[in-house]
Amino acid sequence: MNELVDWFGDKFTLSDETDDEMTVRVKCNIQAMKFWALQYGPYVEILSPESLREQLISDITSMMENYSD
Repeated sequence: MNELVDWFGDKFTLSDETDDEMTVRVKCNIQAMKFWALQYGPYVEILSPESLREQLISDITSMMENYSD
């Protein structure tokens, strides 16, 4: 939660909270969201917009290729 406040201030809303996960809706610059998602990659999933999901898939694939033998 602290990370959300640090990055997005009060520009987010929470829903579907459980002990293990929550849905967060954020209004921000698409590039800021991309870098945030890459930083917290193992712990987040971008649901929309689809264009951002596709950018992340491409970036993650490129990153994997950099570390493959």
